[in-house]
This record gives sequence, C-alpha cells and structure tokens, in this order.
Amino acid sequence: MIRKLSAVAISAATALFATSALAQDPAAAPAPAPAPAAASASSSDSSDSSGGVSAALLLGYGFDDAFKLGFGARAGYTLPQAMGPGHLYLGGTFVYHLGTSITTGVDSSGNPTSSSVGVYYVNAEGGYEVPAGPVVIRPFVGLGYLGFHGFPSAQTIDGITVGGAPSGKIDFQLGATLLYPVAGAFSIGADARFVVVSDYNTFNLFLTAQYHF
Repeated sequence: MIRKLSAVAISAATALFATSALAQDPAAAPAPAPAPAAASASSSDSSDSSGGVSAALLLGYGFDDAFKLGFGARAGYTLPQAMGPGHLYLGGTFVYHLGTSITTGVDSSGNPTSSSVGVYYVNAEGGYEVPAGPVVIRPFVGLGYLGFHGFPSAQTIDGITVGGAPSGKIDFQLGATLLYPVAGAFSIGADARFVVVSDYNTFNLFLTAQYHF
C-alpha cells in the first residue's frame, strides 16, 4: 500500500514539474490576444466618413408665381474635423424654376399674348451637419444671385411700355436639409428654404438625393 501511494505521489510531482517548466519556456508560442486596434481603426474610419465631398440633385416647388416647379443641383464639402456634435459644411447650389405664364399684351389681331417667366439662382451655402440617429440634419444659410428668365422684350402698347427683362438681384436664403442613408454613400431626404429678395420672397420645398464620395 505504501509503495502504491509513493508511486502516485512521484507521478503527480513529475507532472507538476513538467507543467511548470513548459509555462516558463520562452520558446512556447503565446496564446493569440484580441486585436482592439482593429476595432479602434473601424471606429476611426466611421468618424472620418462624415467628411468629404458630396453632390445632390433637387426637385421641388416654389410657392410663388415666378418660382413654381424647380430643379437643380448642389455640391459641397463637409470638413472631417468635428466641431462640437457635428461638422461644418461649405457648398453651392444652382436651382432653375420654370415659373408661370403672364399676359404681355395683344397681337395685331387683338388676341392676348403671353410669355413664360421664371427665376433661377446661384448661391454659396454654409451649413452645420448634425447627426440625429440614422439621419443627418443640416441647417444652412445661403447668399447669391437670383436672375430672371423668359421675360419678353420691351414693347409699347397704346402708349404704355410693358415687358422687358428686369435685372438680377442679390438673394439671401435660410433653410435646412434632412438626409436619410439608404444604401452605402447614397442618401435621400428633403430640403426646405426661404428665399428673400426685394420683389420675390418665397418658401421652396424640394426632394433631394445625395451621394457622398
């Protein structure tokens, strides 16, 4: 019995010694450690994706006779450096409104004549993009040139001069864009803006589709 217990004790001591030596062997391959750097890089890439160039199309309506149906395009750059909870946006917009028809006078047969008149504007914009869950809200201000198209040449009818193309005007815009990501770098949303000029002040509402490069 004593011999059996001695043999068991010697076997256990030998196994314990071998395990301890293996643990201290510098040649033994260490167990693979998790790579937190990859998660960190992924997080960094996600934050950097907020910056960069974007381009968008606009289709909507202006609630004034000189505006009506309108379409256009916007391009801009979002600074990758965060400023508070969001990012600064700088860009420009061109929009062309079809306008409406107006009576300009009468022809030689006494029939009324008309012409389609409308507006277009080119604006520099500055905005601030704020993430709100899955969407991005971008309030912005714009300043630029608003011109007129389709006005007939001046003509005199019964001693009264009508028509003629008025000169363009400086316009100021205040609005906001809401974007919802639908597939990768592609987003859709809405754009609302209030256009302020001396004679044509109106509220415009657009659908927009944007691609972030």
